[in-house]
Amino acid sequence: MGTQIPPEIKVLWYNATNMVTDEKKLVEKYKTEKYRLSNLQPRYLEVFEYRTGVADGDPHTQKETGKKFGISSTRAAQLEARVKYELEQL
Repeated sequence: MGTQIPPEIKVLWYNATNMVTDEKKLVEKYKTEKYRLSNLQPRYLEVFEYRTGVADGDPHTQKETGKKFGISSTRAAQLEARVKYELEQL
């Protein structure tokens, strides 16, 4: 007999899968709509590109991103969140 997966684990897996899918959609939208984000400072876009892997094909942690740009990981998250917000408004 197979092992039953508890419902709460199924929900967590489903939510995590949706988050990854949403993130991929957002990155694709960024690639096609980047020119419409000219109201943001270039640094915001550089941080977003590095963090999501647009820059080099490899996503990086907030800590890695902060270290590369000389900012805290919290600030890296804030800049990423701002770009995501602006993308969602398009």
